[in-house]
Amino acid sequence: MVLFDWTNENNDDLLLSFSKDEILLNEKASKYFFNYKWAMILIDDHNQRFAISPISKNQKDLNLFSNRQKYKLFLSKNKIKIKDSKLIEQLQHDLNIVLNENYSSVFNEMDNMLIIDLKRKED
Repeated sequence: MVLFDWTNENNDDLLLSFSKDEILLNEKASKYFFNYKWAMILIDDHNQRFAISPISKNQKDLNLFSNRQKYKLFLSKNKIKIKDSKLIEQLQHDLNIVLNENYSSVFNEMDNMLIIDLKRKED
């Protein structure tokens, strides 16, 4: 059963990078998350992709997601960060992410999520 559609389109303006303790979205990718304080991360390790989906205040208040699924969003200089060193370790192990590399992404409006294809790195 397909819960959402992993799109194959790419938008080189929406970039994301990883450091040892955080995920950083560039300003263009961050704009989709400015009105949110929490996000959920979905992992597709078979196809080397993952997605970040904003969680609304109503969804959070209804406790629709466990604490393990929710990640706090931090706004810094018009860029969104997700700070979680354990998540980064997991992504390095499960998806072989490379730190300090830029990855292209696309925002899927229908499913309200930023989808990152880890096989597609930017120079």
